[in-house]
Amino acid sequence: MDNIRVGIIGAGWIAQAHQRIIESLDGADVVAVCDVDRARAEALAGGAGVQVYTDWRELLGREELGAVFVCTPP
Repeated sequence: MDNIRVGIIGAGWIAQAHQRIIESLDGADVVAVCDVDRARAEALAGGAGVQVYTDWRELLGREELGAVFVCTPP
């Protein structure tokens, strides 16, 4: 079975916590991160082949994901 491909929208402190948990799980990979602040999205992505977006619609339109974590302020 393939790993679940996960996207994260929002790259603030709570997204960092979620990413650590996702990456610790067998069977799940963060493959895309989106934030309006590209530098913050790049920092969360870590450059390890994770795609970076500044528009969530583009992320959803281009990536085939099994899960999306929306980590934006309410």
